[in-house]
Amino acid sequence: MIGPLVIAGVLVDEEGTKELRKLGVLDSKRFPPQKREELLLVIKSIALKITTRIIQSWEIDESNLNLIELENTAHIISELNPDEVYFDVPTHPKGVRSYCKSLSLLVSSSVKLRGENEADKKYPIVGAASIVAKVERDRRIEELKKEYGDFGSGYPSDEKTRGFIKRWYEEKGELPDIVRKKWKSVQRMISPQLRLFG
Repeated sequence: MIGPLVIAGVLVDEEGTKELRKLGVLDSKRFPPQKREELLLVIKSIALKITTRIIQSWEIDESNLNLIELENTAHIISELNPDEVYFDVPTHPKGVRSYCKSLSLLVSSSVKLRGENEADKKYPIVGAASIVAKVERDRRIEELKKEYGDFGSGYPSDEKTRGFIKRWYEEKGELPDIVRKKWKSVQRMISPQLRLFG
C-alpha cells in the first residue's frame, strides 16, 4: 500500500546458476533484512549484470499494475539480453499463460521465456532477483520513513501501515504520494470520497 514497486533482473551464466543454487537463494521473504543484504553482496559477485526498475506509487495509480509489470519486465529483459528468462508471474494461476504470451510480444522472439507463479520459490535465479528487488525496496522504504515517520513495512498485512494511512487521512483529508491510492485495501480504510479512484 505504501512505497515503490521494485522489479529486478539478474544475469548469470551456467557457472553462476550453479553458484546461486549452492547459495540457496529461494524466496526472499524467508530471509531477514540483514541476511538479504549479505546475500546481495554475494549475488553481485556472481552476476554478470543486475538491473532494477523503480515504479513509484503515483505511477501505479496512473496506470494498470499488470501493464506496468509487463512493460518493466520487458525493459529488463531487453537490457540484460539473455538467451533464456525465468520469471515470476504476478497474476492468478489462470492468467499465467496470457501473461507470458503478452510478455513474449514485447521482447525478442529469440528469447526463451519461462514464467510461473511463485517462481522465486523454485528457481535460484528468480530468487536472486527477488532478493535484489527486496533489498532495494527496503532501502527506499527506510528513506521514506525519514520524511514521513514510521509507517511499518508498507504492506497491507502490517497493522502499523494501516494505522498510518488511517491517521494521515483523518488528519489531512488526503493521502501522500507514497500511498497507492487506487488500491482497494487503501480505499476500504478511508472515506468513501476516495473510492472515486476505483
